[in-house]
Amino acid sequence: MKALVVFYSRTGNTKSVAEMIAGELKADVAELVDKRGRGGLLGFLKAGRDAVKERITELEPLGHHPGDYDLIFLGSPVWASNPAPAVRTFVQSHDLSGKKVALFCTMNARGGEEACAALKELIRGAEVVGHLAVAMKKKAQDQLAAEVIQWVAQWKN
Repeated sequence: MKALVVFYSRTGNTKSVAEMIAGELKADVAELVDKRGRGGLLGFLKAGRDAVKERITELEPLGHHPGDYDLIFLGSPVWASNPAPAVRTFVQSHDLSGKKVALFCTMNARGGEEACAALKELIRGAEVVGHLAVAMKKKAQDQLAAEVIQWVAQWKN
């Protein structure tokens, strides 16, 4: 099964989980790059506002075509219990019909289940085969890796 890990990461937390997944499955990786500046305190505040208002954004070209893959892992940070606008944009601009999609969300404390549920509602025509909500706050790297590896094991052949 050919797998692609697509993610957006503002601070590096979601990227870290995406790289663990890709490493375990020997999957291709595609990072979503938001053309809007989301850095710094002002970027953080605007990002949260845009997530709550369910806005989309403009993305750099992806570099991988999701249609070429059987299984797509889709990762987002959680902002105010919502997925990032870049991930919302990806879902709305790519046809995932007939694909298997596994969702993963990273957050400091809570809101992951809600963000994954919101993404699941956005995905049309694809089979959502699972989700993982990872609370990153005060989690040791080896504990995080064990949690991700255990979740990914169901797709290893």
